Amino acid sequence: MNDPKLSQKPLIAILLGAPFTEQNYKRTGVPYLKESFDVIVLDCNPWLRVGFQKLSFIEYNYPSIIKINTSDDFVKIIVKLQPKYAIDFLGLGEYTFFIQNILQTYGVRIVLQRTGTLPTPSRIKIFLALLKNNPPQLWQRLSKKIGQKQKKWKIIAPHIALVAGRKSLDRQTLTAEKKLWIGSQDYYTYKMVESNLAQTLDRNVARSNYIVFIDSGIALGSDAILLGLPYFSQNQIDNYYISLQNAFDIFEKITGWSVKVAAHSSVKVIEEKYRNLFGRRDVYDGMTAQLIQHSQLVLSHASTALSYAVLWEKPIILLMMSKDLDLFAKKYFTIETLIINQLSIELDGPLLFLEAHEREYLKAYQKSKPVNREKYAEYVDNYIRSKETVEESIWQEFSSLVKQEQMLL
Repeated sequence: MNDPKLSQKPLIAILLGAPFTEQNYKRTGVPYLKESFDVIVLDCNPWLRVGFQKLSFIEYNYPSIIKINTSDDFVKIIVKLQPKYAIDFLGLGEYTFFIQNILQTYGVRIVLQRTGTLPTPSRIKIFLALLKNNPPQLWQRLSKKIGQKQKKWKIIAPHIALVAGRKSLDRQTLTAEKKLWIGSQDYYTYKMVESNLAQTLDRNVARSNYIVFIDSGIALGSDAILLGLPYFSQNQIDNYYISLQNAFDIFEKITGWSVKVAAHSSVKVIEEKYRNLFGRRDVYDGMTAQLIQHSQLVLSHASTALSYAVLWEKPIILLMMSKDLDLFAKKYFTIETLIINQLSIELDGPLLFLEAHEREYLKAYQKSKPVNREKYAEYVDNYIRSKETVEESIWQEFSSLVKQEQMLL
């Protein structure tokens, strides 16, 4: 790796808290930002994600990436490289106060991004759900908040907030000196597909009638493994895929359409093995937007990729796991379970348990059409792009601002 300090270009650090897959390489803006700046990826997973070593994924080959194993590593690399900006893709956590203080101490401008948010249940809903399903987790959360108040932790106002829709504004982004309404990454992928600037779907597939299932990797457990959380047993995972295949069979029977799977990007799997999980149905990697564009119906648990279904006004059915797995999910993944319910409310889309009777599948399918255009429009404004969003590349406005600021220094 070339020493960025020897370059005349401003150095931007990407603070990474998710697997560095090809998709996340693009989502973090690296291929676009490196055209104008030196870009270093600080992979904080080994430091902050306790289960990172157990996770299996295909890491994107990018020469300017540094593994951060400890807090000392983080401090040393910031002192050595002295980036001008740091874009936070870590999210809020116990580490936030420490990281922000180090960045502020060494004059690094903090950039927060909120360009891939999902509907979030209210605090009272989360409180009541945790109280009912997992009191220890509720107490743990409350203890952390009390500890933070006692230590007088205060989140530092970011220099720039990159926001997509109205719901991107939170207690952190609201305090930013500058807010750039850049829209979500999915919005710009949608625009590229609409303009035929992205890879296109096979013509015969595009002309056929089919259903898309967006695989969020829920049973493969990448997020849970990353965070070191309890997860489904192998028996529960096997039962989930049996229930999912049965659900696909029913949907294919009542519609006459085939189910195609939009693959989850952050899990490394052997293609044949992955296809077998879904009953050997067609699986497409990196083609989620294109698949949804030409589909007749979209099935999902919870995924930001639902943005494509909203933008193309596709009917959506939100799938809940079988009740056995749902009880487990409510206990250990309370917020994730509530998000599925919240999506149903905000999109006016039917909820369906995988183990439901065939007649419930038919009711859900009938209820999914026509889509509620008013609800979909609200969802676009709240989560995908606001009315203030500029119609440029997602990183173009940010790049222009950085160049302008650096000229003034």
